[in-house]
Amino acid sequence: MRKFGISPQLESSILEYLNSTKSLEAAKKLSESILKLSDYFINPQSLETPWNASGAIEAYASYFLPLGVARIQSVIHEAQKLGFFEGLNSYVDFGSGPGTTSFALENILKNGTCIESSDSAVALHKKLKAFQAHPLSWYKRIDDYKKIPNQKTVLTMSYSLNELKDIPKWIFDFDAVMILEPSTQKDFVRLSNLRTRLIEKGWSIWAPCTHQARCPLSGGRDWCHDRIEFDPPSWWTEVEAHLPMKNSTITYSYLLARKDKAPNFDPIRKELSSTQSSRLGRLTGDQLVENGKTRQLVCQTEEREFLSWLHKEGPAPNLYRGEYVLVPENTDKRGNELRIKS
Repeated sequence: MRKFGISPQLESSILEYLNSTKSLEAAKKLSESILKLSDYFINPQSLETPWNASGAIEAYASYFLPLGVARIQSVIHEAQKLGFFEGLNSYVDFGSGPGTTSFALENILKNGTCIESSDSAVALHKKLKAFQAHPLSWYKRIDDYKKIPNQKTVLTMSYSLNELKDIPKWIFDFDAVMILEPSTQKDFVRLSNLRTRLIEKGWSIWAPCTHQARCPLSGGRDWCHDRIEFDPPSWWTEVEAHLPMKNSTITYSYLLARKDKAPNFDPIRKELSSTQSSRLGRLTGDQLVENGKTRQLVCQTEEREFLSWLHKEGPAPNLYRGEYVLVPENTDKRGNELRIKS
């Protein structure tokens, strides 16, 4: 399974902040603040993160910020495989909070604009960003941002789309979008609806989809999300020891799209060493071990399909949710199962 964490520079910056506030010395109080913020994320009582609540900033910096950066790092890793950032030279991060996306994009794009209404979140971002070389600008509202002429800009949103009542029209004014959302069915439905609208407006979906057809999971009981392993800083592990929840792995849904045509997947095909006619797909489910076989949800067309390995023919390969796979064109199909021989 893919593993992601945070940079040594950001780790040092967060630790310096936590030491200055003596948050780690009051571990029990910090864990209580983390739990309150976690409860809000699970069952939000409003559309805005409660940054001004007692202990919220320290809780976010110590626990949720590293998780958020790791998520975005994993999406950036996928994006770079496809050349997603080529030709883009700036980003606008809507709902930037304390700079989660900005820290992940530090070495990718040098021109950044943050849209954040909370003064407390912006203040934390400015305290933590001392190691960042490129300048940033902040606005409270997206309407205050004016696009820079002759620049191609990607709109980034990390857990922000779910704080809006509707999909805003200004999303379509950008040249590209990179959006992450929680791995819930409700949030995936909204992301899937945005995907449909982008395609209708002539955009190309770059990831996680390997096709531009209708999403095979829209309206069903399954939903598309990825899973990665989290590589935590040392202090984070000490904080988590006081908490009932464990986050050794992280899940999320995401979408990469551009007005430019979707990429050629030949480099990925070459990496997978295909020697036969095949279709590129992505695994959108964990492996399910059943009586006599192992199945795994795969997305390669608008059909909801499973790769299937019969145990009598040997063990199934160890494949993870989110990986690319090449499915031979002549695979034996039984219902919604694609029987894999090797």
